[in-house]
Amino acid sequence: MDVRRLGVLMLLCAAACALVAYESYRFNAVAVERFLNNAQTRDVFTQLEPGVPVRSRITGFLAIVFAVAGVKLMLTRKSASPPQ
Repeated sequence: MDVRRLGVLMLLCAAACALVAYESYRFNAVAVERFLNNAQTRDVFTQLEPGVPVRSRITGFLAIVFAVAGVKLMLTRKSASPPQ
């Protein structure tokens, strides 16, 4: 496989991981907001501290790793060919 194609694949993986991280964070924020707007559950959730879900942290980290690897592969000039 060509190095540039592998770089594009890594960048696509980074985009997918970033999307999962964002959606997980957004879903958590919306859920907590709904709980706080409900009069019955407001007392329980006022004692909770806001935080970032573990899934968002992990996929955000993976997005950064894939993006760095993808950019590095895109900047590589040689193609991956077996040694002769």
